[in-house]
Amino acid sequence: MDDIQKNRVRLTHWINHNNEHLTGYVEMAGNLEGMGLNEAAEDVRRAISLVKAANHEFERALTILGGSVSEHGHDHAHGGHGHSHDHGHHHHSPHSHDADVKSKK
Repeated sequence: MDDIQKNRVRLTHWINHNNEHLTGYVEMAGNLEGMGLNEAAEDVRRAISLVKAANHEFERALTILGGSVSEHGHDHAHGGHGHSHDHGHHHHSPHSHDADVKSKK
């Protein structure tokens, strides 16, 4: 695998990883709003916009490198081409920061 391919893999991973976190962020914003913590919910929603903007920039870089998230099927369902991918980074358990948040509930 050459350096261009390695960077495409990394960018694709970061995009998908950010998308995984976005789900939790959206849930948190809704929970905060439900508790009447509207200012905190808005802060989280602004952060969501920033993560989406970062992903947009990662996708632009990926395109420049000749790749696309959908083209490689790295959409966590690994759809489109029937084999799994091993990029040396796996989430066998929640991130430590996710566990910290859950333990404070």
